[in-house]
Amino acid sequence: MIIPNLPGIDSVSQYSNLKFLAKGGMGEVYLGDDLISNESVAIKLIAISDKEEEELLTREVKISHQLTGKNIVKTIYSGKIKINEVDYIYIAQEYFENGNLRKKMQNGIDFDECLSIMKSILNGMNEAHTIIIHRDLKPENILISKTNNIAIADFGLAKLINEKTRTRSFKGSGTIPYMAPECWLNDNNSVAMDIYSLGILFYELLTGELPIDAKTENEWRDFHIYQQLPDPSKIQPKIPTKIKQIISKMTQKRVGDRYKNVQEIIIALNDAIEQGSNERKEFERLASIGHTTIQQIQEEELKRQQELERINTYKKTLNFHITEIFDEIKKISQNVNEHLETQKISIHETPYDSDLRRRTLSINFNSKRVSFNFPEWDKISKYEQEKIIRNRENQMKLYGMILSGPEESIYKKNSIIYFGKLESNYRNPILNECFGFNLILVKDENSLYGKWFLASFSDCGFSQNNRKSFALDFDEFLKNFELSFIGHTMSVIYRELQSSDLALAIEEILK
Repeated sequence: MIIPNLPGIDSVSQYSNLKFLAKGGMGEVYLGDDLISNESVAIKLIAISDKEEEELLTREVKISHQLTGKNIVKTIYSGKIKINEVDYIYIAQEYFENGNLRKKMQNGIDFDECLSIMKSILNGMNEAHTIIIHRDLKPENILISKTNNIAIADFGLAKLINEKTRTRSFKGSGTIPYMAPECWLNDNNSVAMDIYSLGILFYELLTGELPIDAKTENEWRDFHIYQQLPDPSKIQPKIPTKIKQIISKMTQKRVGDRYKNVQEIIIALNDAIEQGSNERKEFERLASIGHTTIQQIQEEELKRQQELERINTYKKTLNFHITEIFDEIKKISQNVNEHLETQKISIHETPYDSDLRRRTLSINFNSKRVSFNFPEWDKISKYEQEKIIRNRENQMKLYGMILSGPEESIYKKNSIIYFGKLESNYRNPILNECFGFNLILVKDENSLYGKWFLASFSDCGFSQNNRKSFALDFDEFLKNFELSFIGHTMSVIYRELQSSDLALAIEEILK
């Protein structure tokens, strides 16, 4: 695309000889000549697609004119032009001959210069935060002049301080390796977002590497939300503890645990530089021990949070499968009720609670009832833990030592993760027992979900009773399910659950 001369503050053709330079986050960047100052300028050219976009761009350009500090890229002029019937906003800014920080980092930067660069970035952001939040801090947006001045560029994703997030925007949320946990969780914009990004950038500046080698967006999301920032001194051993603690505080997961503002970081960094000039090796050694302890505590807390999330997800999955059965029972009952006039099947259900201690549903007709009962979510795992303890205690009594672990249970062998029971409230004379069967959930190893199986028990020749088609109570089931396959007082029919099995339960109360 050929760009005509563009107006500036002093001339209608002030910017000329525009040559394409790069594709930016908001449009295209061109290198041009300022015919008045005889300086090179960078021209951002942004196509306007609609009125709302134009209003947002105009507002942000107005803000960029207010940012005039040494460590922020200066906006010289802005205007609007039509090229090939397309409206554009253009922004003339200082041109930085030495490129961006990413390019400089590729050649390696010594420790003292890293600190100097970081101080410049912090000074720039300290001024910017009086007006706006940047939201896209990364090495590519830190520019370097021919005199090695450091300046922050591209406030294209910026939000006004205290402004509520717009529900519709043509812009993104930042660059994945630098995005704070709250960005991933769609939380409100705040200065803390920039502080987190600055912490990741500081880590990368000192080590030459990002904190992890993530391949996917999900890996980055998990890192930012759940994983502890690795110790930068494992890559650069000479990084002082005070600097590590500053980076750690900048990148805390909870917003309230970070620095409240950039000025606090500047003060902490100046203190660290002053400490570094004094050879206080013993203090450094003790501080390093304390830092390691804090890191361990934070790691344990993150692991605890991950485990809680895993358990909550597991509970929700189990509840999904329970609801699956309940919905099928309700559907069959409703279809039957449509053909009944004087009396209908009634249903009573306990609501789901996040602890999943127990869930029940009963279907009633006259005085007959069939109940579906499910135990606490970790009933099987508790049973298996108790089994391990008993095995160890028995070996200690017999041999005075632990010779081997318990044999793998039927539940682990068959990926059984949950169970329940269906049972009527009266004794069926033909079955010589309350009609019922146990429900068993088997996990599919290739899926989040599982399948329901049926276990229907009957007394066999080894028993003095003659009961048929009954269910076992929870504790009895855990002890006897496995035994019923290998010669026992009970036998079991074990197969995948069918819709007709649930219909049979309804038939039982209608007889």
